[in-house]
Formats: sequence, structure tokens, C-alpha cells
Amino acid sequence: MRRMIVTGFVLLVFVAVVVGLIPQGMGRAGAAQVLQIPGREVPTFQVDPSWPKVPSKWVMGPVSGIAVDSQDHIWVITRPREVETSDTLGGKPAAPPLMEFDMAGNFIKGWGGPGQGYEWPNAEHGVTVDYKGNVCRSVTQRKARATQTQQISTCPRT
Repeated sequence: MRRMIVTGFVLLVFVAVVVGLIPQGMGRAGAAQVLQIPGREVPTFQVDPSWPKVPSKWVMGPVSGIAVDSQDHIWVITRPREVETSDTLGGKPAAPPLMEFDMAGNFIKGWGGPGQGYEWPNAEHGVTVDYKGNVCRSVTQRKARATQTQQISTCPRT
């Protein structure tokens, strides 16, 4: 019995030492790799307040996803239900949930949202464009009693 306890204790100490050394060794290797890349700097970005150019009749909602297609057009998906159309915004309605812009930020087209005979899901999450140019959106449809169904819809580009 005593032999089992001593063996278990030795095994436990061995595992603790090995687990304790692995992260330290990985940290040193990672630091060495970073130090071996001379001349590389962290990129800096600057906000362009004129991009994108949303038509003046709309207010853009919070952006939840961005994608770039093969023509370098930028697809933006927003959450129009979170826009408050108040007097401070001139009473303008929210822009469509899915909008396409060129590289200069010029509006090309927008679409989506609830319509006659079609219920648009109520929470937009992301957008991607496949190699065929199909624009795909990731959305959540919230149902009664707080259950949620995740849906991914493919929308052909027209």
C-alpha cells in the first residue's frame, strides 16, 4: 500500500514538472521567433471619415460584417433594427442591411430587410462572397421563448 502511495506521488510530481516546463519552453521559442524578424513593424491604420458614402436619405446601422469580392467591391452587412430614427438623425430611415460599395466607397446597391411575402431574419451577423460571386449572409432568427435558430442563406448576386 505504501509503495502505491509513493509511486503515485512520484508520478504526480513528474507530471507537474513536465506541465510546468512546457509553457516556459514554448514561450522562449516564440520569443526567439519574434526576435528573428528584423525590420518588420506593426502596421498602422488611419480612419477615413468619408468612407463609405451612404446615400443621404439613409442612416447606416452598426456594421456586423465586411467582405471583398473578386471585383474589389466591398460588401457590408449592418443591423438596421439598431438604428434609432430620431430628430437628431433627421428622421432618416436605416439603410438596407446589405450594401455594396466600390473601393472609393461609392454606393453601388443595397438590399435586404423584411418585405411582402418574405420575413427577413432579425439579427444580421456576417457576410462573405464565394468564388462565383454569390453573396452569403449569416443571420439569426430569434423565435418566441428565447430559442434561436442559426441560418445561413445564399443570395445570388444580381
